[in-house]
Amino acid sequence: MLDVPSNLLRFFARKEHALSFISGHIRCGLLSYYRDIVDMRQDNKEGHISFFWSRKAPQSQIDNQTGHLLGPTEPNQNIRYRGSSMNPFYIISTSSPDVDKDILTDRFGPFIVFISDPLTLLARIRAVWRNHDWALNDSVVIVPADYNKDELVAANEYLIAPPHYSYSQKPLTFCVEKEFRYVLTCSSDVSRSLEDHLTLDVGDCTDICRFL
Repeated sequence: MLDVPSNLLRFFARKEHALSFISGHIRCGLLSYYRDIVDMRQDNKEGHISFFWSRKAPQSQIDNQTGHLLGPTEPNQNIRYRGSSMNPFYIISTSSPDVDKDILTDRFGPFIVFISDPLTLLARIRAVWRNHDWALNDSVVIVPADYNKDELVAANEYLIAPPHYSYSQKPLTFCVEKEFRYVLTCSSDVSRSLEDHLTLDVGDCTDICRFL
């Protein structure tokens, strides 16, 4: 489990949606839905991993006349990584408590819910999600967004991308949101059609959620 702040914030455009969240009706969004949404949340590469390793791509030079390999030359391009997961994801977006609230209320709405115990909320979501038909077991986590999409990333020995990048990676332009995501992993089934949104009833949350 990565370090999670002792409390988190969730922003809403409508008061009734905030009240519904506090009462335990947790609305999750399909990650791929945010590729085409027409508002401040849009990221047309959401769910796709994309970055450059901090290592140059090996290259060799070939003689145009003989076709013989002349040997390695100094590379000038970093190795690019692109990928995605075969599993769909639902997310619930929250933000670190030290976020600039003025910026986020402008983006997402003026109604702020204070989550005083993010891990208890995680446990409640997991308890419900594990019994859902779409769930991959009880796979629910909280992760901070990684604001390095299409950026340079320190290379590891085997050039294996962190698996959580498929649901945590965002462009640097979103970094002001200081996002922490609850991520619900679905089992892979190409014949299944998933809804853009899913609401889980996790029980009353007034003990851990309130208006700020």
